[in-house]
Amino acid sequence: MFDALVDRLRVAVEDLTTKQNRRAVLIGHSYGAVVIYEFLTRMSDPWKHAHVEAYVPVAGPFGGAIGTVISTSAGYALDIKVPTFVRRDILWPVQSSAISGAYLMPIPAAWNASDS
Repeated sequence: MFDALVDRLRVAVEDLTTKQNRRAVLIGHSYGAVVIYEFLTRMSDPWKHAHVEAYVPVAGPFGGAIGTVISTSAGYALDIKVPTFVRRDILWPVQSSAISGAYLMPIPAAWNASDS
């Protein structure tokens, strides 16, 4: 599935840089920063030189996110008051099985024990 996304992003960047006659600045926020990083690792250096002026990651969870541990284990709602009709026993299974959660688990080398 990620290969299809890579192809779509590559075509979009190529089309944009051709139409604008300049290289693109790729900006990714949150998990989008990680997605763009992974996309760029799959592109060749000559391709990046031809099409990318800069990559700007904004608040990317490159070391993982402790909130992922909380949501996976207990059903965390980002401190948002969840309406009473949305039961935690419904919310938690969705959060704990979300495929992106595996990619957002904290990387031990990036966290100190005191960071929790």
